[in-house]
Amino acid sequence: SVVAGVFLVYTLGVFLYYSFESSSIHEAAGRDLQAIGELKIGQIAQWRKERLSIARYTSRSFLPAGVIERFIANPEDASLRDAIRERILLVKMEYSYKDIAVMSRDGRVLLKMDTTTDHQDAVPPSLIRNAAASEDVTETDFYLAETDGKIHYEIFAPIRNGNRRMIGIIVFRTDPAEYFYPLVQSWPTPSRSSETLIIRKDGDSVLYLNELRFKKNTALRYRVSMERSDRPAVRAVMGYRGIFEGYDYRGVRTLAYIAPISDTPWFMVAKVDYSEIFAELSYRSTTLLIMSFIALFVIGFGITAYYRSYQVKVYDTILETEESIRRNERLLKLFVEYTPAAVAMLDRDMHYIVVSRRYLVDYDLGDQNVIGRCHYDIFPDIPERWKLIHRRCLAGETLSASEDRFPRAGGTVDWVRWGIHPWYDHDDIIGGIIIFSEVITERKAIDEVLQDVQRRESIGVLSSGIAHDFNNLLTVMMGNVSLAQMEIPSFHPAYKKMSNALAAIESAAELTRQILAYSGKGRFQIVRIDIGAEIRNHASLFTVSMPKNVKLAACLPPDPVYVQGDPGQIKQIIMNLILNGADAIGERQGTVTITLSSVTPGREELREYGMIPNTVLKEGAYALLEVSDDGNGMSAETMKRIFDPFFTTKFLGRGLGLSAILGIIRGHEGGIAIESAEGVGSTFRILLPAIPGAACASPAPADGAQAAADTSKLVLVIDDEEEVAMMAKEILASEMVPVIAEVNPVLGIKRFREHQAKIGLVLLDLTMPELSGKQVSGALHTIDPNVRIIITSGYTEEDARKKIGSEHVAGFLQKPYTMQALLTLVRDTMK
Repeated sequence: SVVAGVFLVYTLGVFLYYSFESSSIHEAAGRDLQAIGELKIGQIAQWRKERLSIARYTSRSFLPAGVIERFIANPEDASLRDAIRERILLVKMEYSYKDIAVMSRDGRVLLKMDTTTDHQDAVPPSLIRNAAASEDVTETDFYLAETDGKIHYEIFAPIRNGNRRMIGIIVFRTDPAEYFYPLVQSWPTPSRSSETLIIRKDGDSVLYLNELRFKKNTALRYRVSMERSDRPAVRAVMGYRGIFEGYDYRGVRTLAYIAPISDTPWFMVAKVDYSEIFAELSYRSTTLLIMSFIALFVIGFGITAYYRSYQVKVYDTILETEESIRRNERLLKLFVEYTPAAVAMLDRDMHYIVVSRRYLVDYDLGDQNVIGRCHYDIFPDIPERWKLIHRRCLAGETLSASEDRFPRAGGTVDWVRWGIHPWYDHDDIIGGIIIFSEVITERKAIDEVLQDVQRRESIGVLSSGIAHDFNNLLTVMMGNVSLAQMEIPSFHPAYKKMSNALAAIESAAELTRQILAYSGKGRFQIVRIDIGAEIRNHASLFTVSMPKNVKLAACLPPDPVYVQGDPGQIKQIIMNLILNGADAIGERQGTVTITLSSVTPGREELREYGMIPNTVLKEGAYALLEVSDDGNGMSAETMKRIFDPFFTTKFLGRGLGLSAILGIIRGHEGGIAIESAEGVGSTFRILLPAIPGAACASPAPADGAQAAADTSKLVLVIDDEEEVAMMAKEILASEMVPVIAEVNPVLGIKRFREHQAKIGLVLLDLTMPELSGKQVSGALHTIDPNVRIIITSGYTEEDARKKIGSEHVAGFLQKPYTMQALLTLVRDTMK
């Protein structure tokens, strides 16, 4: 009976374990499906919104009203046709439309980009009539054209004249196979059965709009009857929303998330096979069942041996039975001991009866013999709330938690997932409790790291955007103060105040460079740098910046150590780390040591320098800069937060120094590692990619006098910030440079076309709302391949050239720029 009771308790434990795991996996899978489904719904809504906005803008603002009206009235006019075609071609190429066509009110095709399709045959006449009667843009559902057998999605935008009377229609045709279907069918994680479906109700059946993963040629062709209520697709059109268990079009059992897609007749179904969700649990459960059958077989074998021996000799039977019982007990203990779960069985007095090896490992018990010992003697510092949980369980409750804190000896804390259940003896009296647990500290730490990466990335994007907009404001301030200073003599009382204002603006610009450095986008002057020479040249500056009680020691190699980067930012790294080391020493005597060397670390060594999110260092030669101090050191909690923006341990300070250092190192493709402990001191190790020591080639000086700028040519300024555009125009005009300024990029392209022969240079803003600098640059090069363009931006030159292409840029001017910098670059470019 004892063996049977133990086996019953074990069987109950296996059942409870399976139930607990099954419920957790089911819940987690449902959450994942809902997150993916909502993500896809949001992406589809954004896709439709962009398509409708592009159609509305093109029909109302992008096409010249007078030109399109004359073209519709006289479609045979070649010049009008070419003008409209050129505009429409820009939109088609930029937004990857399959085709764009212009139709009359009665549906006649007047102009189209794709000559392989006849719109009047491919587009149902009812759709054209609906578009003609609509006041705003209209869209079709996905439909299968009878003429070409292809699937189309189209948007109809009415064209109106000055009297708001509709004179025609623009048809924007999209091939869903090029973007929409891949968007819907992509899955963010590896999976062998997951699938996302878009469906709609069609009569008494459900129609699948996209290709199915396990059936080919099904888009707008595969249907399922509304009577199949076990199908997630049918339940979706019947109004159900949320997690649903049913069978997919293959007849396979699936778990699905279903929801309607707003403002459309479509429904979203995100599904995955049940077999995939529970594959791992099924394997573990099968293993446990096999082991249970083995134990049952051993018990049965012992009982059989007992009865046979009893028939031969009572005494021998008793001995053999006792030996069999002891053997079976050992086997059962071994079975529990080696089970892969952390399991412990305790009696009512909280003494251990049996434990698994996984339990000993998870709770750092080593090879201790805990059987018979009290749980509270082994864990003397256990909180009172855990004792209360044990008492509740001994009273008959079953308790569990998906994550909880568990204190360790020495003050550390682990995170665990646990379940505690009472067990009963043969008299149905609670004999003790069974503890199932899993240490999830490592998994939780990974989740926290992922959250920290996302937080840092979002802060970096935000800081970069703020710096860009702030630089636009500083450009206007700097330019206008410079212009005002030109109009007064140097002895005027306001002249010095304006100089002070310019100095303050330069300081503000330096702050934006720090913000860009934090976001990892702050590389401004990229040159070859000998770090050892930089330290020697600025040793006196470093020394006077430190308290007198702190000594600065340097250990530098005799040979140069070269890197490629910005000297000001490299100096900022060194200065920040030296001052932080001095602050850590405080008022007592101490030393900050700078060490420089050339190293070639291996792959495993490079892992130590991975504190910067999304950064993987490549193998090769590096410069190793170490700054160490014998100060107070840092706690583990402080180490986690030292790179957070505005976090500081100082009484006064803004806490941006180490955040900026992190951004500078990221911008220079380097890495950082830190060693610190309270009372020991800290060491910061920084790796920067090294370059060969050969001298860089300098451009040969030009023969003779410099060529003068051609001031007879016009300068075209295109900047959506009106104050910036007008300020640049006034600065150039002050030096007798003829200027045209436009704040609308479309009008800027028009002005360039009108004055192409007279324009010698274009001053172009990189970021504009209607058309980006890249789009405007492409349009200008289409008109004149030899056009010279200077890009202005609050971002860095490196980012600007990546966005627009170096081959299209004659020069770059970072905002905020001085009056002299603008004039010098314009004159040098126009020579």
